[in-house]
Amino acid sequence: MLEQQKFLDCVKKEIFSNKDLLEIRKGLVYFKNKGMPQNCMYDCLQNLRYLDEEDIILELMDFVVGFCKPELAIYS
Repeated sequence: MLEQQKFLDCVKKEIFSNKDLLEIRKGLVYFKNKGMPQNCMYDCLQNLRYLDEEDIILELMDFVVGFCKPELAIYS
C-alpha cells in the first residue's frame, strides 16, 4: 500500500509540474522496475481520473495496457 501511495504522489506531482507525457511515463517505468504489477498500476491511475488532467491519465493508462506504439508500452 505504501508503494501505491508513493506512485500516486509521484504521478500527481509530475502532472502538476507540467511535465511532458513521456517524462511522466519514465516514472511509471521506474515503478514497474521496482516490481509494481500492471493491474496495480492501472488501478492506481484509474483512481486519478478525477483530476482535471484526465486526458493525461488516460494516455498513461494506454501505456500501461499497451494501447500505444509497442516501444512505448510499459508492460509487454
